[in-house]
Amino acid sequence: MVNAKFLAFSCVHAPHSSEAGKEFLLQSIEEHRPTHVICLGDLLDAAAASVHPDETSHDLVDEFSFAHDYLRDIRQYAGNAEFVWIHGNHDDNLRAKDPRRIPKQLRSLADWNNSAAFGAEFREWKQIPYVKSAKGVYSLGQVFFYHGFDCGVASDNTEGLQMAYTLGGHPWRLAIRGHTHRPTSVTQCKAGSKVLLPWFYANAGSVGLGDQQPRYMQRKDVSQWGVACVVGEVNTKIRVPRSSGKEWEAETWHLQS
Repeated sequence: MVNAKFLAFSCVHAPHSSEAGKEFLLQSIEEHRPTHVICLGDLLDAAAASVHPDETSHDLVDEFSFAHDYLRDIRQYAGNAEFVWIHGNHDDNLRAKDPRRIPKQLRSLADWNNSAAFGAEFREWKQIPYVKSAKGVYSLGQVFFYHGFDCGVASDNTEGLQMAYTLGGHPWRLAIRGHTHRPTSVTQCKAGSKVLLPWFYANAGSVGLGDQQPRYMQRKDVSQWGVACVVGEVNTKIRVPRSSGKEWEAETWHLQS
């Protein structure tokens, strides 16, 4: 059945990622040996485009430098894998057509791909835009990956269903996202509290939970946040609309404290 092995991680929030989170991620890559490594977004914190001014002391060059080294180290560990970066809302803030973010005249300078010092590494990764549609999704067989948009307690379930329908509503699909920083194991979707549906979801949590968090994060409920990643195997040879059963296996790995 298996012809692809994936590892998905999320929410580095460069330069706030902890050494423990990065070490966990690199060790997971070394153990799982994925053929596909997927960053689920918010690689950058994008403090330069924040609506919370003066809450950090670093600049955009610091973020680009940190993220460059982070991605480079992942590629060195993962070898000949395919590398995908799905943009998150923080990444997208640097490109947003919003006067509160980056002025129009400076957006090309804030584009990581244009950076003379760091852009070459970013361009090694297949990039998926931050949009709530099929264009914002990366798929491997029945498994699909996206950053995430809502943060409610049931949003993994409801948004997984929404995105599954956006992609055609075919059963047995697994939705893997980040965004909330709350890791979740592979779980079957439900209608209400009891009715099981033929779709599944998982959340990769965050590898960016360092000791030096920006103040806007410190104002949030972090009790369920955790360092994690989602790993699995999937048959990419099947035709998803015609599949008659689940053609993947996946689990969420957690950093043990």
